[in-house]
Amino acid sequence: MHTAAPILGLALLAGIGNAMLRPALRSALPIIAGDVTQTAVAWYDTCRWFGLTAGPLVAAALFALSASSCRWRSTPSASWSPPG
Repeated sequence: MHTAAPILGLALLAGIGNAMLRPALRSALPIIAGDVTQTAVAWYDTCRWFGLTAGPLVAAALFALSASSCRWRSTPSASWSPPG
């Protein structure tokens, strides 16, 4: 029997990794960017927010495109069987 425990464990691990990575990247920007720290921080935040916005939009568009060409549409017939 499959349980949700492995998925929840991996999601927790990914969340912890993400929570540790963002502050580490943010604190490294002044060392890497030097005199243009403010510009680097602005670009970092812009790219992060663009990814958070555009990622779900791209996923929704791909989902909509794949759903429109799906062969497994429900039929009104009472005696439905899978093709093949």
